Amino acid sequence: MIKRLKEFFEKEFEQEAPRSRLQRVKYAIILGVIGAFAYALVSAVVNVVSYPNMHLVVNWANAVTTWIAITLALAVAGFIVGWPTEEVKAIVGGGVMLTFVLLLVNTIAYLVVKGDKGSYFQVLIASLPMVGVCVLAALGLRQAINRIDAASKEDDLPRRRSQFVKLVGIIVVLGIMGGFLARFDRTALTMLTTLNARLQSTDTSTYSKVQFPKDVLQEVQSHYGEEYGLYVRSATGSVGALDVTIRFNSGYTITCQIPSDTNTYVVINSCAEGTRIR
Repeated sequence: MIKRLKEFFEKEFEQEAPRSRLQRVKYAIILGVIGAFAYALVSAVVNVVSYPNMHLVVNWANAVTTWIAITLALAVAGFIVGWPTEEVKAIVGGGVMLTFVLLLVNTIAYLVVKGDKGSYFQVLIASLPMVGVCVLAALGLRQAINRIDAASKEDDLPRRRSQFVKLVGIIVVLGIMGGFLARFDRTALTMLTTLNARLQSTDTSTYSKVQFPKDVLQEVQSHYGEEYGLYVRSATGSVGALDVTIRFNSGYTITCQIPSDTNTYVVINSCAEGTRIR
């Protein structure tokens, strides 16, 4: 087996020097940084701009984390797709490799999640059928790498700049389109509307459509009617839920994990003081 691996790598290096391969990988990383930045920025502000009456605040820390995470993911994808010399190997083989990377990430997330996380079969169902999407993603990434590589070899400077600007513009537009997909759907809006109505009212005598856990209920009730801001992000430990941080102007901060598919009655099972669910 070691002999076969040695022969494989010798054949790979004979086909093309590592310097040329790494140049393609570098182009992929650059495109990833730009696209990830556009996505992270738009996804961070799209809901704040779209729903100005929801007391939403831009979560810049989460935006930076998203940018770094997506950039690292695209860097890995760029290496997988950019390294091979042969186009078919880069696209088909790269797509398959990206699928296994996706399966690995989902498996790790499944193992670290606490509480009821369902069957691992759901992880397989969510990951393996994505091979077609990953092959298409590998195709798009390889084509982008090839175009920027061709543009870098263009002798005419104005034409080279024009090609670079067009390609970067396409990447930025794709990032913006992806960021718009982070816009809240109707169920999330219903939940946030109900939560806002509860926080703005000082009436605690009537039945509430929002049920906070008993261990934090009394403290939260003492802040009803205050000015506040909502920092919303996808829940790290539960699929289909949102982590909502409520920061009152008095300084009191609490974070609750709320199912995004709830109806007009919001039952919150988990809350913790601060900005994280413990």
